Amino acid sequence: MVMNWLDVFNYLFWLPIVFWVGYFFFARYVAYPITLRKFLRKGETWVYIPQWWKTKKAFWARFFSVTISLFTILFSTLCACWVIGLVSPRHALFGCLFFPIFVLLSVFVFRRSSKFVYSLQRSTYFLFYRRMLHNSQKNGRVMNDSDLRSRTSWELQRTLLRTEKSGRLLHYLFSAAKTKKIPKDLYAEAVL
Repeated sequence: MVMNWLDVFNYLFWLPIVFWVGYFFFARYVAYPITLRKFLRKGETWVYIPQWWKTKKAFWARFFSVTISLFTILFSTLCACWVIGLVSPRHALFGCLFFPIFVLLSVFVFRRSSKFVYSLQRSTYFLFYRRMLHNSQKNGRVMNDSDLRSRTSWELQRTLLRTEKSGRLLHYLFSAAKTKKIPKDLYAEAVL
């Protein structure tokens, strides 16, 4: 029974799935600075762009991102044509109608997977922000919000640069975003 299904799909069915999974992880762990640059242009000044992105590796990351995306869309469309051709050989070209759907799906997958590192950085930023706020309140120094945000941004950039140089950037972001050691706001009103 299983071999009949494998004969029917003739291994072509699995090729787009392999490309979709590879595209997802490539966008999440290699091409994420493309999305980070967009957030930096939108005014998120605390976003950290890795140093390797400022070298020739950025060109190759963009190139492979587009190449993997095109191959994923192409193989998915060919697979749709092939499956429709198995059902009705005269209507095999109707599988090409799936091309715009696969393009939209590719854009959606890239956006969702590359925002992962942005969300980790955002969580880490707010952890740093709470620590700076806690320390300033504990020491009795009142800081306005703009000074607090700029000091937090500077401290975050400096820490992430150090962790990137030691090769632990993503590991540090994972652990900092998932920490439960969030300091309390000393001047917050008590809820009764």
